[in-house]
Parts: sequence; C-alpha cells; structure tokens
Amino acid sequence: MLRSNEKNTVVFRPQYTLKIVSAVGNILEMMCRSEKNSAQFLDDELIFIANIETPLDSYLRIIFKHNFTSCFTFAHALFLVDKLINKYKMNIDKRKMHKLIVTVLLICTKYNEDHAISSKALALISGIDNFELNIMENLIFKKLKYKIFIKEDRLIKYIKYCENYQEADI
Repeated sequence: MLRSNEKNTVVFRPQYTLKIVSAVGNILEMMCRSEKNSAQFLDDELIFIANIETPLDSYLRIIFKHNFTSCFTFAHALFLVDKLINKYKMNIDKRKMHKLIVTVLLICTKYNEDHAISSKALALISGIDNFELNIMENLIFKKLKYKIFIKEDRLIKYIKYCENYQEADI
C-alpha cells in the first residue's frame, strides 16, 4: 500500500498501484454491456478504427507498464468514466470502453501528473489511432463540460473501493 519516507511524503509501491489498475479494469469490465445494447454516445460522432479484444485489466496493465502513472490517476479516470456513464445513462460495450478509458486516462494523466505521456505515445501503446484519440479527448472534455476536478475525499473513496474490490464482487 502506501508508505512514508523520512521527509513525510507519500511513496507508492508499484505493486500497490498495479492492484488498483487491475481493480479498475475489472470494475470497468463489469460496467460494460453487450454491443447490441450499447448506446450511440460515441458512435454518433466517431468512426471507431481499432478493434481491441484484450480484457480491460490486462489492457490497463500494459498501459501502466509503459506509462508509470499513480493510482490516483487511475481512480480519477474511473470516477470520470462513472460520471459519464451515469450522466448520459450509457450502456457501453467493451470495444468502446477500451477507447473511453484510454481517452479518460490521457485527460487524467495530463491533469494529475507532472510528466504526462503524449497522445501520440499513448496511441501507439493502446492501439488507437492518434487522430481518433485527439478527437475523442476533445469530445469527452466537451461532454464533461471541462469539469474534471475530483474532491480529495471522493478520490480516496474510489481508491478504497478499488483496494477492497474482489473478483467475487462481480
């Protein structure tokens, strides 16, 4: 989990963040619906190029491996996906969820991290076309009305939920 060093700052162990990453992937997988029941939220504005079949937790682990991001960023991304799904009453399939989480992770990384990965690099890692990723980033920002802030107590609740998440909860 977390540990403190002598300067009283918080240091994260990679295996703790990896646990959060896996939990976020499993939670997102649980939120997905079948493609035939999927909402038109993203289809109306984009043509999806990539067809990604990798399970979400494995997919997020690959992204984490190449883009060492804090557990806060992954929890923040989960919060924004949850906010989008609830606000627009979306039923989103796994294919769209992959693209949505990559886009939201890009936004959250730019917001939370001192050294953010470029959209071009994330596009290469994720298998999504860079042009499409940039369009989706703008679209998601507009859908969120540029409100991506998360209060600290809510962020901690999302992290605690991920910490306590078990496969048996599905």
